[in-house]
This record gives sequence, C-alpha cells and structure tokens, in this order.
Amino acid sequence: MADQNLVSEDLIKYQYTPLKTPRSIRLVFLHPDDSYKSPLRINFYDTSLDADVQYLAVSYTWATEKGDCSLSRSVECGSSDQYIKITQNCDAGLRRIRAQSGSQGNILWVDAICINQNNIEEKNIQVPLMRQIFLKAQKVALWIGEASSILDPETTRPITDLGIEFINEFAQEILDRKQAGQSLKEGKCYQAVLKEMQVIRHGGVYSAPVEGLWEILHREWWKRAWVVQEVAIARLPVLMCGECMVSFDTVETVIGALAKDLPDLSPEEHESNAEFITTAFTYFVMRDYAKRVDLQPKVDFPTTNILPGHRAFHILMNTQNVRSSDPRDKVYGILGFFGDPKSDPENILPLPDYNKPTAEVYADVTRAIIISTKSLNVMSHCYGKIRANPGLPSWAKSWDHTPLSGFSEDTSNASNDLPVVYEDCGDSFSLKLKGKRFDVITDIAPFPDSGTFEYNDLEVVRLWHQWVEFFFSRKSYPTGEEMQNVLLQTLCWSSNIIQKRLTPGEYREGFSALLQVLTSSEIIKKRVEDLFSNNLTEPYCQRAKRVTLGRLLSRTSKSYLAFVPFSTLPGDQVVIFSGGRVPFVLRSTDNMFQLLGPCYIHGIMDGEAFPKDKRQCEDLEWFTLH
Repeated sequence: MADQNLVSEDLIKYQYTPLKTPRSIRLVFLHPDDSYKSPLRINFYDTSLDADVQYLAVSYTWATEKGDCSLSRSVECGSSDQYIKITQNCDAGLRRIRAQSGSQGNILWVDAICINQNNIEEKNIQVPLMRQIFLKAQKVALWIGEASSILDPETTRPITDLGIEFINEFAQEILDRKQAGQSLKEGKCYQAVLKEMQVIRHGGVYSAPVEGLWEILHREWWKRAWVVQEVAIARLPVLMCGECMVSFDTVETVIGALAKDLPDLSPEEHESNAEFITTAFTYFVMRDYAKRVDLQPKVDFPTTNILPGHRAFHILMNTQNVRSSDPRDKVYGILGFFGDPKSDPENILPLPDYNKPTAEVYADVTRAIIISTKSLNVMSHCYGKIRANPGLPSWAKSWDHTPLSGFSEDTSNASNDLPVVYEDCGDSFSLKLKGKRFDVITDIAPFPDSGTFEYNDLEVVRLWHQWVEFFFSRKSYPTGEEMQNVLLQTLCWSSNIIQKRLTPGEYREGFSALLQVLTSSEIIKKRVEDLFSNNLTEPYCQRAKRVTLGRLLSRTSKSYLAFVPFSTLPGDQVVIFSGGRVPFVLRSTDNMFQLLGPCYIHGIMDGEAFPKDKRQCEDLEWFTLH
C-alpha cells in the first residue's frame, strides 16, 4: 500500500484508456475508509454527459496555501498496483470528502484525475465540457484547504472553524434584519467587521471569528481562474475548509451585504468593506451574473442592439485578476459561461487548443472581440510596452495582468460612434484598421527616473509641481479654453473617482486649492498631507493620482496637452481609429505600427477631430499594427 505522503516505487503509473465518444467523461468511485490516513483508492468508469448519473464535482486549487503544487501524493487505481500522482492539496480535499461520505463512498469528478493531464488532445475535448460537468453535478464541493494553523487562544480551535460559524451567524443576522426592515449596518456581526477593520488600520489585531472570516475570504482558492465558472454555474456549491463546511449561498449573503453601498455607510466604511472582501468579490459578481443571464439574457447590458462579443469582453475584464498556472486558461476557463458556439452567438471565444501559444490565443480573442463588437474598447486596455507574454502583439489584450486603465471608455467618444473599419491581413499577429493621424508628440514633461520614483502622495505632488510649470509655459490653448480648466480636466481624464464624466463645476474648488500648492515655490510635506486628508481637495487628488500612474504629461506639435503612456517618446504619433472612443499613441516601425496605448488629449475626446459621417471614412488611412 502507498504511504499517504509518498508515491511508492512498488506501484505502476496508471495508463488511461481513451474515452469512447466526444461526450464521454470519466468519473471515479472513491472507496470509503474509517481512517483519515489510509491510502486513497479509486475505481474509474466512463459515462456520457447525457446519462443520468449523480456525482460530486470538486473545485480546488492544485497548490497549497504555501504554493506547493508538486505531484507528491498518489491515488491507487482499481485492484491493480497502479497509481495517479496528485498534489498535496488535492489529496487533502479527497480525504476530507471521504470522511464526510461515511461508509457509502462517493462518485466524484476531479479534473486532475478524470482528465488525462498528459494528453493535449483529450484536454482540448474535455475543457469545453466543463460547463456541463459542473451544471450536471448533484453538488459541487469547493475545497479551499485545510483549517488554519492559527488557533484561537480561548477555545484552541482553528480560527477558520470560528470563521465559518461567524459566516452562518452573520448571514442569519442579515436575513433577519432585512425581514424586519432594520439597518444592516447596525447588526452585531456587521459592526464587528467594521470595528475590526478600524482596529487593524491602527495596528491592532483581529478577534478570532473575524480573522477566521478574513482568512477564509483570502485563501488561494479564490484567486484561481477555473474556480470562477465552477462557482458561477454550480447548482448546490458547498464551501469546505478542513472539517467544516458551509453553503456557498450563505457565504454569498455575507459578501453581498458587505459589498452593498448602504445609505448609512460612510465612504471610509465602504472602502474598508471592499478591502475585506476584495479577493472574493469577483466570485460574487460572476455567480450573480450567471443567475441573471439565465433568467434574463443580457440583463447586465443596459443599451439596446448589443452585438455579440460584449459578454465575453465583460467576463474577461471581470476575471482578469484571478490566476491560472497556464495563462491560456484565462480564456478557456470562462467557456462555461457560454453555450455551444454553433448555437450561442455570444460565444466568440476560440475552442481550446493547447498546441497554440498564449500570444496567439490572446490575439485571437482580442481580434474576435473587435470584429464582433465593432469597437476598439478592448484595445483601450492594451499597452504595447507592457508584455506579460512573449510574442504578444502590441494591440492584443494580455488577459493575465491588470491594465493601467483608470478611466472608462464611456466618458469619451473620439470617433463619433463610428464602427471599426477592419481588413483581414492574413496574419494572426497583425491587425489592420482605418484611422486618422491627428498629431505628433513633441515635448514630454519632466519625470524622475522610474527606478527611483516612489508612487506616494508626496512624490506625486512634487511631480505635478513640475508638470504645472511645463503646462503654463504656454499662455493659451488651441481650443481657446481657460488654461486652468484644461489642466483640471486632463489630470483626472475628465472623469471622477467612480469614472463618470465630470459634471460642470465638479472638482473646481478642490483643484483651485491644489493649484495654489502646485504653483508655490516649494512643496512641503505637511501641505501634501493636508491635500490628501481635506474633504475639499482629497477627492480630486486621489483621482488625479490614480490617472497619473503609468502616464506622462506631454504636448503635441499643435500645442494640445496630452496624457500619454509612460513609454511615449517625442516623435510618436497620435491616431484616432474608427471605432475607438479614445485616441491612441503609435510608434512607426518598418512600415507598420506599434501600439503604445490609449491617451487623453483635451479638446478631441468628443469627436472634434474626427469625421462625423460614415461616408467620410473612405478618406481615412490604413494602419497595420503588430
């Protein structure tokens, strides 16, 4: 028999039998055992997704909380001395499930075991079936790992055990107070979370139940790409941590209450709540989204005549912060939100092909979104010099890293709502679009060495101090506008902290107070602290600081002020593409162009520099991006 911690040399590696049909899947029977430490034993059997079979699907991360994803454990297969290697965390989850099932055993679907991980062709067939596998499962076990190693001093119990009890108590409190029409914020559990967050911010320590909740909501499981669809489409998901379990619907009730911007909640309290649930929030959003789409298709898109591709773009953007060991799974891992591409027009994603490099998969998805939505909104999140994947074209969105962004495309309309004009150039890594050259970048405002610049309040204000001098070196603006208003609008991308278009007069008083500091002879630390704590100046300063990240202030040859990507150099060109809501900075290279990223140029963001009629697009220029 194999020791639970080692792969015995006496065992033979299991040889998978090919699945019979494209609709076939493997299930395993996990044999019962009274001892937690006894070896795991399974039997395989093939079935069809069309068969009426009851089974439990398991959602988990391959790695432990410490990041160990080595195949250091084994499962014995059948009556012969064959084994399959699994990770330590998978092993622990199966043992806990076995213990919960008693003497009956359990029929399971576990990806690491039921899919031959060494057979790319099988993975290409099985991955598109994941939606149906989790939909058909009688239950889904969400294994987030063993109980915490931190024990409550009073009870000597793991704090995660207390955290699960707190979730149940908190959820019941929420339901009771809603039914009674009482404020959620004034509930005992809600107040406990608010008070604990304040304690932590001032150097204190959590109480055990709230610390347990924090640990549960920040486990590595929440950061895994595949988990998003597994949770969203599961019928009866149950969250398991060590020996304890709780319905995910109960967890969802707590996350939803903390996410809600209650009328009696201060901005600081809402921010604290957001920080508390930040890791788990994606799963709440996507599960809620899946429920609403099932009941009312496209309910999350308020505009009319929505074109295919918007749903894929929406989901990819909402899940970009989760992780996957294979970056291609950032795309393949959301296929469960769609039906068969032959019958679901919203499914514009490529079929899984693990023979394709990541760069090609990401390029295919970006192009598909552009063509199907007839817009370049996806390209507004591309920064050509920030390439997380080798070979990724500058125009293709990297789905496995968070963009600089800081703005919403909805606040501008540089191409007057005209559609993308695209031409197939026969190259997976090139994109051919029509657009208009607007201007050339000629001057870049001072910026400290990127290796030494610290992105804190004081250093950012010192940077703005230099930028103000650069800006006011010109006495007028091409549009004839008041210079102070041009700078106000530019530094915040003409939008507020929630990325909505500025209303007339918004931020004006706060900006005027900031400008007094920026035009003084010296930037004093105390005055900077006041700027970021004063109710008048803090909102604008925070907004401008967010937009400043990764950007430079510059000027064009026509004297327009431009907020451009950090990699911009004098000589780079500003182009407005048909279908683009923002202008873009391009760099010419060998008769092609590299996309550096979106930019803000005050005075052309609402279509002032672009044709207003589709017929005039014939005169636009072709640009080939690589």
